[in-house]
Amino acid sequence: MNIKILSKSFAANLILIEDHKKAAQLMFQMIENSFEHNETEKESVKDYLIRTIEVINEHDQRYADQIAIEYLRLLNDQFL
Repeated sequence: MNIKILSKSFAANLILIEDHKKAAQLMFQMIENSFEHNETEKESVKDYLIRTIEVINEHDQRYADQIAIEYLRLLNDQFL
């Protein structure tokens, strides 16, 4: 399947959740899980999630910002 189609589908699911903390957690877990794979896999997941947040941003910029802020908080908590 095309990454754009998959990203739109995942973005729609995250929008329907209506919980930026849960959405950020799901994205964070996907990135964490990709660390177990090779560089190509990591890049694919990264591209997928970037496209997903872009789609969310097109729909609801405030929600996308909330997800991004929460994601950064999760990074900070995990690594600092």
